[in-house]
Amino acid sequence: MTDPSPTESEPAKPEAVPCAVTDSAPTDEKKCETKPEAATALEDVELVAADTAADASLSPAEHDGDPAKDGAAIFMLVNPSSGAKQGASYMKLGSPVIAGDESSGRKLRLDVSAGRATLYFYDLRAGKSGDKPGFKHLARTEKKLRKDNEALAGSKKIRVIVCGGDGTVTWACDEMIKHGVPFTSLLLGIVAFGTGNDFSQSYGWGKWARTNLLGKDNVFLKKDVDTWLQSPDSPHDLWEVEVETHEKGDFAFVTGYNKKGLTDGARVQHHITEIEGNGMRCTKSVSCYFSLGPESRVGMGMERRRKKTWIGNKLMYGANGIATYFKRNPLIKDVIERFEEELPDGSTKTIFQLDKLKDEPYLRRNPAVFAMLNTDTIGGGVHAWDRTVRRPASKISGKNAKASESQLVSELGYRTPHEMGNGKADYLVWEHFRDFSTEMGLGLCCSVLFFCAQKKKFF
Repeated sequence: MTDPSPTESEPAKPEAVPCAVTDSAPTDEKKCETKPEAATALEDVELVAADTAADASLSPAEHDGDPAKDGAAIFMLVNPSSGAKQGASYMKLGSPVIAGDESSGRKLRLDVSAGRATLYFYDLRAGKSGDKPGFKHLARTEKKLRKDNEALAGSKKIRVIVCGGDGTVTWACDEMIKHGVPFTSLLLGIVAFGTGNDFSQSYGWGKWARTNLLGKDNVFLKKDVDTWLQSPDSPHDLWEVEVETHEKGDFAFVTGYNKKGLTDGARVQHHITEIEGNGMRCTKSVSCYFSLGPESRVGMGMERRRKKTWIGNKLMYGANGIATYFKRNPLIKDVIERFEEELPDGSTKTIFQLDKLKDEPYLRRNPAVFAMLNTDTIGGGVHAWDRTVRRPASKISGKNAKASESQLVSELGYRTPHEMGNGKADYLVWEHFRDFSTEMGLGLCCSVLFFCAQKKKFF
């Protein structure tokens, strides 16, 4: 998003889901007022394989498998455009899915040490938003398995592997919502094809995917499937951020190489509507982080000039970072008027606003970067929480300022360790862009030199 005027926004209520969901890609905003949506921790719900004798009304896709023969269902949602565009190799595997609008998918059955699995490969780009073949197939499969789960008290799960970057995870989750697929019925994993891959690193899936995804006779793919079937799960919060612009404010997204604008397709995908006063509202899911400041300008610049290789995109990030460093950039107080959280009961809580005289938390000093960080890392692997000064970035003035601030610190847990999936939104600010860029640069060097493998977790 770029150059919206100051606004006011109201977040939507969070939804409980099993494991995690990002990304959101940073936004480039100039004058807008936002509110994050309240969210709840994701819950894991187990499903059992469906019986072949399903309703007569079900489509052919739901009758094309025998659970006894197919084993665990794994949906592979592929974004061939992510990172170095490695995902295209997945779309050549197996045989076509036999069903009307699912004809764009592929199906492959594999036997591994952890058991048998049937993989369904779908291109995330196929179909219009809210009417995509892979998600329609997933929705019907989930419905059928849930029905059998209630009848048989089973405990199997549907695994969904998102093949892409941080933004692809959020994209996939948005489509699941539009297709009516409950997150509580799924376990989500990721094959990291993106440039930053903060989401993947936070759950132990690695900084990037291997170069040879398949291997001879699919040996590497079988190894991955074996891991997917045995990985533990972990909760993660899916949030929603709603941004409203002031009069004549708007949004812009990348529309082509070195181009940006607002197309009809972008309006649908990013839930953009017009509001009273000639402004606009944008509603986005956040699984990774949401940020405002010069770093968003860096991200937009890279997206407009995205390359075909991972290293090319990294270099483009660096080039845009250097260019942005020497530009005059607005401060957060120039960008946002107030930030509010909508609670589960529908009431709102002020995170910060700009008027010191009001009996509400106000933003201290003049930070250049603001981020709602929902993962352990940011900027491609930087553990920002490890170097955080845990003190409030907002303050309360007035008669009861001392008591109110003490309560604020206690409620928000400033001195507690950052934890994903705890139902709390965590925020960070950087006073200067140079602080942010220095931390990102040093952090990335350290993360590359001292990166340690973690156990993979579903979210």
